[in-house]
Amino acid sequence: SVEVPEILVAVADLDTGNRRRDRQMREMFEESRFPLIVAHTDPMTLAATPLLDQISNLAGEVGFQLKIRDIRHQVTAAVEYLEITEDSITAEITFPVSLADFQLSPPSVMGFIRALDRIDVTTTLTLKAR
Repeated sequence: SVEVPEILVAVADLDTGNRRRDRQMREMFEESRFPLIVAHTDPMTLAATPLLDQISNLAGEVGFQLKIRDIRHQVTAAVEYLEITEDSITAEITFPVSLADFQLSPPSVMGFIRALDRIDVTTTLTLKAR
């Protein structure tokens, strides 16, 4: 069985589809000082059948604590897609992030237009038993 109490995401791996915007985003996150974004979850064991039953019965939401730099906030994500097999769980989740909650200043465009405070994040997670 495998316990998964946290999920680590490298800031360098974040991709908006625009190189200039990605560079600004990495500067905003202070990637050199804080290279990882961490999602803290309650410990879970993939081999535990009751857990798989609980996950398959999710009401379309999952909660976790998101840590950006040294600040943590509780986040609720909508589960858009869920696939459970004997040895893995794959989920596509979407959740909003307020930059102000993490004391981040949105980057500006052309020096005077600020990006929005709220960012909608979509990611696919796959948890596998070893």
